[in-house]
Amino acid sequence: MLEVDGIEFAVAPERWLSEKTTELNGNTVLTYVATDLLFGDITGNFGYIVVDKTPIYDAAARLSLVIDSQGNLISSNFSVSPRRVCLVPSPTTSCAEPSDP
Repeated sequence: MLEVDGIEFAVAPERWLSEKTTELNGNTVLTYVATDLLFGDITGNFGYIVVDKTPIYDAAARLSLVIDSQGNLISSNFSVSPRRVCLVPSPTTSCAEPSDP
């Protein structure tokens, strides 16, 4: 949910990936990555429109949580970053930030 000037919008990914891993010390790491973020008008103020061509559509949102063996949250990290575009698909390729049109 995102609120702008008192108007609520839903934000949802078109693509996502979640992963759960267990570290040797017993901590659990939960990771969630979402890309291609859509904005939707849930109030009806804008005809319930869904928009995909926004500045963050081509961004990736990432959430990472570390939980100890007792279920306590040890750390968390949330970030949003621009999607990287690889110029040449190979194991030794360097990637560049997307350019403005």
